[in-house]
Amino acid sequence: MHRKRIATLAAAPLALLIGSAVLSASTANASHSTAPAVASSTCNAPDAEKILTVEEGIALVKKCSARADAAAPGWHWMGNYGSVYDVVAVANGGGIGPGELIAQPQSSGLVPSFMYY
Repeated sequence: MHRKRIATLAAAPLALLIGSAVLSASTANASHSTAPAVASSTCNAPDAEKILTVEEGIALVKKCSARADAAAPGWHWMGNYGSVYDVVAVANGGGIGPGELIAQPQSSGLVPSFMYY
């Protein structure tokens, strides 16, 4: 058992060394990329204090899902809503599918939500 522990400890610095070499190689390749750098300012997350309407939420979902990097979907902050019904209307109007919505009603009456697209 003692030999296995020593072998594991000896392998750990090697794994860290290999991992850092991969990281430095990937950053070196990224600096020589020929792809144009475009700032994605088309999708702005709403403020934490703002309460969105259904129309604003649907417009935000459509604007954000039309971005160039929409090929890699992920979770997005979609703001606070006044009721659960508003959140559901935004999800249905924006084409959000089953399992792609997280909403947690708060004691203040706000319903913060995250959507996956």
